[in-house]
Amino acid sequence: MIVDFMENPAAASDPAKNFGLSPEEFLRLCKNLENGDENLVEVIFKSHFEACRKFLSRKMGATSDVAYDLTKDTLLKFRKNLLAGKIRYGNLAALFTLDARNSFLKWQSKMGKNPSVPLDESFHNIADEPENEGPYDLELLNRLKNALKNLGTDCFELINWHYYLDLSQRLIAEKRIGRGDSKFINEDSVKTKLAECRKKIKNLL
Repeated sequence: MIVDFMENPAAASDPAKNFGLSPEEFLRLCKNLENGDENLVEVIFKSHFEACRKFLSRKMGATSDVAYDLTKDTLLKFRKNLLAGKIRYGNLAALFTLDARNSFLKWQSKMGKNPSVPLDESFHNIADEPENEGPYDLELLNRLKNALKNLGTDCFELINWHYYLDLSQRLIAEKRIGRGDSKFINEDSVKTKLAECRKKIKNLL
């Protein structure tokens, strides 16, 4: 799913957050891309590829090769979604980096590694977002951060695996069995715990 960063156009029109492009330039280059002109992809590559690769390597712990390959794959996916009209101007740099981060976490899961999502502040400021502007309700965002920090290990992991990595309840149970866990090791128990975790998030908010 592509995140729409255009909920508040007035607060999300900074070229610095959009590969150096103004809204008008972005729309023009998107139109040109539809006609076979790859200049937009070149702009994205030059302005953000290396920053994203370094983020995956330094902040997420990806090896140099994995970080490079996933950033490249993200660029190709980004191009595909641009052509499909699924991406709107806003904080494009954040969207690109978040997509790359998602891909890395899914790669970890596929490789049998337990995906880990750090909860420190540097993680949440992933795309170098300014603290006093952006298309988000910052008060709500901060409440959500605090709620996630106070969920507890089991809830945080289940919420992350199911809603963030899109793992089925059956697969979650299998992964927990595979690493020797003694609870939440069948679909019903995972489903029940997820419902409990959702309620806990709601209460914490």
